[in-house]
Amino acid sequence: MKYLTLLISLIIIPLEGFSQIGINTDNITSSNILLHIDPAKDNAASGTPTTAQTKEDIVIDKSGNLGVGTSTPTVKLDIVTAGTSASPVKGFSIRDGYQADKYVLTSDNSGTAYWQVYVPGTEKGVMGSGINISNTYTNYVNTNTKISLYPGKWVVFVSLNILGNGTNPDFSWMNFGFADASTLASLTLSADEQGTISAALFNDIKASPGSSVNGKIFITNKSSGKKDYYLLAGKVVRNATSPNSATFQAVGSTGNLYAFRVNDITPP
Repeated sequence: MKYLTLLISLIIIPLEGFSQIGINTDNITSSNILLHIDPAKDNAASGTPTTAQTKEDIVIDKSGNLGVGTSTPTVKLDIVTAGTSASPVKGFSIRDGYQADKYVLTSDNSGTAYWQVYVPGTEKGVMGSGINISNTYTNYVNTNTKISLYPGKWVVFVSLNILGNGTNPDFSWMNFGFADASTLASLTLSADEQGTISAALFNDIKASPGSSVNGKIFITNKSSGKKDYYLLAGKVVRNATSPNSATFQAVGSTGNLYAFRVNDITPP
């Protein structure tokens, strides 16, 4: 039995003594390093290797950190290429099938990363020619103004300047919303839209140079690509007791549309 114990001890002691592994180097400078690979076999035989000597080295430490180009990794994957701001050196590449020119690396909720087209956090609308709308118009009409949005949820801020051609004071309520390609033909609001904007417009060209419309609408693009949303206006409700026919001029031609992303896009 004592011979068996001695044999086991002789086996275990060498294993404990060689718990650090060096490949192409015997100079492992830190007790925290478990594995040190020197591909170029250019590290000094003693002392601390220089930055130039470790630029291609690979190290795994006791915390499970992997260092490439460094013998002192501080995170799970630490890549140092010895590049500088004046002379950068690339050190990272993932070719998973999603890669394409100008794509960015994004992740889902679990942290799984993939390449994807850059999706900005803001978008600006394009003001169109606008359209004249009577203060008795009870349907929606396309103002020829649109904003294009990538997949995801957006808050769209609408700011419009509207002139009237009336000769007598007259208040009217006008409603605004957005239609996508599938709803534009019927001039109904897009199912992607949450909420509408209503504004009280003063129609008296002598007393007032015009009215303003300001508000926000949430739009969720659930499709797989960028989508156009056209600004609709109409559904006018007059607040006058007697008829006073007037027209609001070039609605949608002057002002601004801005959209801000309020969530991430859906991963592929």
